[in-house]
Amino acid sequence: MSRNSLTGSSCLQILVPWKGSEVTGGCRFVWAEDCTMDSPLLERMLRLKSNPIRGGKIENIFLRNIRVGQCSEAIFRVEMKYEGVLSGPNMPEIRNVFLSNIVTGKSTYGLWIDGFENVTNVHNIQIRNCSFNNVAKPNVIVGAGKMLFEDFRINGALQE
Repeated sequence: MSRNSLTGSSCLQILVPWKGSEVTGGCRFVWAEDCTMDSPLLERMLRLKSNPIRGGKIENIFLRNIRVGQCSEAIFRVEMKYEGVLSGPNMPEIRNVFLSNIVTGKSTYGLWIDGFENVTNVHNIQIRNCSFNNVAKPNVIVGAGKMLFEDFRINGALQE
């Protein structure tokens, strides 16, 4: 759990601390709330990454009441082909990600979900009461199943 944090150039990156960003064993039940992030060096607010060699399940991620001034890439980024790995024995899965009450000032992308075109392994992404402002490019969403947007706006436009 991260609460009442102020960060500069680091995002909330789901990882197992003693293994760097390795999530082969999975990662579950992560909470972050009442945090502020703002730096031209900040690349993402939340990054979830794996690939078919690493595998693992990332699930039950809860972020609420987050303020992001600016980030250079995406507010929420999912990388299912991390390090360019396109096949392997351990297809990763990401599910149950809940973002609420998040306000951002500037980014290139709002959502960048880079999954597999022929496999749906990103499930149940819910974004509620969020406003992503000054977003330069449209969302990229590949390989995602159920997504729920409720009062979610990008550059003032309601997302459906």
